[in-house]
Amino acid sequence: TRYAVALFSDAHIEETVEPNGVLGLNKYSSDIAKERVEHYFVNLARCLNEDQVTDLIFASLGDTISGFIHEELAQTNGMSPLEATFLAQNLIYSGLDYIYNNTEVETIKFIGIVGNQQPYSLIKIVC
Repeated sequence: TRYAVALFSDAHIEETVEPNGVLGLNKYSSDIAKERVEHYFVNLARCLNEDQVTDLIFASLGDTISGFIHEELAQTNGMSPLEATFLAQNLIYSGLDYIYNNTEVETIKFIGIVGNQQPYSLIKIVC
């Protein structure tokens, strides 16, 4: 048995960063977030295969979405918190499904922590 712990956090998938708002130094959108999350899982699968991992602990450490935690996000986010939640859920589920179907991983334990909350909430799902 070989174990691995994968950390996932701060995707803020519905936030929008326009290049003209940051001196042209950056750009971010839900499409870019989706692409990055998909690459994350493909690269994670590659690493798990290289290390012959059979058991994965996947820790989602919060801030996958931003919601409206700041006033300006209600105006600048690319989607509502509900839409972002559904997208985040689909991206993570699809990514873990990809891991399960493209590696030798037999067990995935999911630990979810909601960011920017006091006290921190913990969700643990074992598949």
